[in-house]
Amino acid sequence: MKIRIYQIDVELDNNNFLFRNLAFIYSKSGERFPEEIYELVYEGEVDANNLNDIYNTFNQMPPKKFHKRELSVSDVFEIIHSEEKSSFYFVDSIGFVLIPFEKKKVKSAK
Repeated sequence: MKIRIYQIDVELDNNNFLFRNLAFIYSKSGERFPEEIYELVYEGEVDANNLNDIYNTFNQMPPKKFHKRELSVSDVFEIIHSEEKSSFYFVDSIGFVLIPFEKKKVKSAK
């Protein structure tokens, strides 16, 4: 599965969104998702069948080229289906939530 992982850049997090759930982020950001405080921290292929597999892999046996913090609430996974199509999932307090996400606003976006 080809993925990208986005995490909040703490230097850009003026509203203390790091490790906060989606409801909190939306309530404090005028019901919009703040892509501009996120950075691309991983891009590659992973041996995973679902979002839980990705989460567990990066927290238990992360790929050697992943040098960021463990995955947690407020992180975003991008599942790349094709060149033109991706799905974005927010790591919430319980589970994952499909969200709209404009990756062109992300720090280090390709």
